[in-house]
Amino acid sequence: MFAVSNFRLHVTCLEYLAQYAKIVQNTPEHQGVVIYSMADVPLGFGVAAKSTQDARKLDPAGVIVFHQADAGEYLRNEDTLV
Repeated sequence: MFAVSNFRLHVTCLEYLAQYAKIVQNTPEHQGVVIYSMADVPLGFGVAAKSTQDARKLDPAGVIVFHQADAGEYLRNEDTLV
């Protein structure tokens, strides 16, 4: 038997990762994506839950990207970081 310990992944290379992201209009489902602000600042990354065509048909509360990590996690979890 072995014990599984908890760990946190810190996103310190988001700008580096964003350099290799392709900006396309026809993103397929389950494709890795980088999320940008309206000012083209990379905010986080995840996996597309829907293709671009399916995402256009969703209501505003629909899930488009499965979250993996984002720049704001540090601020939200600042009190519990070791």
